[in-house]
Amino acid sequence: MKKLLGIVVLGLLFSGCSSLEVVNVNLDEIKKIKKEDYIIVAFESFHKSEDKHYKGVIDNYSQIENTITAYCKNKGKNTFGTSHYRDMVTYTYGNNIIATGQRFWCAKNLAEAGKLYQKFLKKPDEYLSYNQERFLKNSVKWLKNGNSGKIEEELNDLLYYSGLKPYGTQFLNPMPAKSKKIAKVNKKSKKKEAKKITTPSPEPEDPKKENQNEEEGFDKLLKNYFGDRKLHSIEGLWGYRRDEEKEARIYLIFKSDDDYLFKEMVIYHPIRVFEKKISTKVIKKISEKSYEVKRTWNNKGTISERDGTVTIINKFKLKFESDRHCYSNEEECLKENIVFKKKIWPQKVYSDEVDLNKEQTDKLKELLK
Repeated sequence: MKKLLGIVVLGLLFSGCSSLEVVNVNLDEIKKIKKEDYIIVAFESFHKSEDKHYKGVIDNYSQIENTITAYCKNKGKNTFGTSHYRDMVTYTYGNNIIATGQRFWCAKNLAEAGKLYQKFLKKPDEYLSYNQERFLKNSVKWLKNGNSGKIEEELNDLLYYSGLKPYGTQFLNPMPAKSKKIAKVNKKSKKKEAKKITTPSPEPEDPKKENQNEEEGFDKLLKNYFGDRKLHSIEGLWGYRRDEEKEARIYLIFKSDDDYLFKEMVIYHPIRVFEKKISTKVIKKISEKSYEVKRTWNNKGTISERDGTVTIINKFKLKFESDRHCYSNEEECLKENIVFKKKIWPQKVYSDEVDLNKEQTDKLKELLK
């Protein structure tokens, strides 16, 4: 999934990001959250009122790694980290400074770290990740519907997709310890087996198969999010990249449960603190291909909304537009803005490539059953 997001890359469309003042600071100046079972480390933060973006200076990454692992080592434990963006934690410190950091777990081994991860899904503290928030909300729904078995299934799925693994130098044996008696028996049996059996060298992993498994996992994750229902053409994962930016911006558009038709959430943004925020609200249908929207904007550090439209060019391309907008006579007006976004997921299928209509697609499906 990280590779897929790297190629193309539930938000704010902060067009004014280029006006942020970037301030390089010592990493120790960005507050770390230290708890008994974990430490949260952020590498950048954002001060809304001063419109500043603080970036931690990293001269040597091994020093950062040593700082993180030393925290758990002092507790007599190893360090474990996740790789999923939904496990990132956003928190506030100082004078309303916002940071988004990664949580590193302190545990003796991977099994213990996995139990900690699932324990904090069920009983989180005040530092919530998106996965924790969503699990709590879904758990209540499943319990009300008498579907408690879904809770255990979701716990296992979230642990699997978290990518939890050892981080940095391991000071303890990361595997559960075996008794000396069992270890001696295993050594003897291994010596006997070594004489009888010559183990063939393992074949190198096929990179195509690895990418396929990764994409299948990514596809399953989004299908779990949307469920089995048929998606509207505007729903899915979308992205685009500005010419001056190295990284793409990724957005998730989904049906809204409240007063809006759809909402757009930032999944990935070059400035991390903008992630997990609602960037666009689709409020009214104009035609089959066009909708009125409210687009969230960063106007010199103040979060505001701006009217606009979104047009479905085709199933894999959206056009977002906003006219020139003035908040007051004293302020400089926002220029006209047009952004085209391409669909990342669901991906194109054969009928999309050859531009089949619905009737032709249905006949093709019937033929291939």
